[in-house]
Amino acid sequence: MNLVECIWGYLKHHAMPNYCATNFTDLAQRARRNLRSMQRRATLVTAFWKQAEMF
Repeated sequence: MNLVECIWGYLKHHAMPNYCATNFTDLAQRARRNLRSMQRRATLVTAFWKQAEMF
């Protein structure tokens, strides 16, 4: 599994479930905000590396 797939999967199922954007700009801003918040969670990022068997 690719590391990026782990990140997008987390966004889809945990950070932004059932989110219905009004337009593309709204979706992009929400995704960026959630990605930035994920950067501050070192254990989460480490788990993605381990799941992708890159650590």
